[in-house]
Amino acid sequence: MEKLKLLLPIFVCALTSCTYSFIGSSSEIKYDNSDQYEDGDRSYSSSDITEFNINWISGSVKFVINNDNVYTFKSNDVTKNPDPKKLVLRTWINEGVVNIQIGYPGTYNFNNFEKNLEIGLPKKSINTISINTVGGQIESNNFDVNTFIINSVSSNCKFKNSNINTLKHYTVSGNLSFNGSLNHMVNNSTGGNANCENDSSNATVSVNTVSGETNYTFNNGGFVASLNTVSGHFYSNVEYTTNNNTYTYAEPNHNIEVNSTSGGLSIYKK
Repeated sequence: MEKLKLLLPIFVCALTSCTYSFIGSSSEIKYDNSDQYEDGDRSYSSSDITEFNINWISGSVKFVINNDNVYTFKSNDVTKNPDPKKLVLRTWINEGVVNIQIGYPGTYNFNNFEKNLEIGLPKKSINTISINTVGGQIESNNFDVNTFIINSVSSNCKFKNSNINTLKHYTVSGNLSFNGSLNHMVNNSTGGNANCENDSSNATVSVNTVSGETNYTFNNGGFVASLNTVSGHFYSNVEYTTNNNTYTYAEPNHNIEVNSTSGGLSIYKK
């Protein structure tokens, strides 16, 4: 399951056996193999890690690049921790997959609580990163990932100088900002905006939104774009041809499709 599922009052984490249930300000966390996890900050030296499954209910998730072949996992409480013994960073590394949880299974009061997570990566390619979160910023700079999947309610995501083959972003109101090289992007939201500055020569982009705005900037080639909308508007800084709701400029190396109620599409060539 990749797509965000808001089964209110339940948030079901994708690609893992993790479930968050919300009742007022209280939340219940459930996941399998709890006895396999280690508590607290840690480092791990290995060349066989290929995948990350991260479940982080509140607070930011930041990726940094380490200079050696070491993975590091650190967390800090931004606000007062309602249960410091159980709401601790937990990691389980199993057959090349790093599983990360914000705490032990149980019921907690997350009202106004934030815990930030920092993950240090060697300068090497990662196959898959999946993040499931409610709120808090997701941030990464200068890293290389084949597939990056984000399921959130309101998290803002910022990628700088990153190389990602496939980026999938499912959210209610979170914004997406990407800068780097990207080949495939899926952005499904209710009201979140998407801004993509893409250095890749070829790309496919699919956006489904109610009111979110989509801004796409490219360097090379041209585009073919479709905007299926009730009241959204199309704009580009180049001269394009129009056929109903399809817009074409030069060789269509970038294929962009947006479906919206009121959200618009703007395409810029540098």
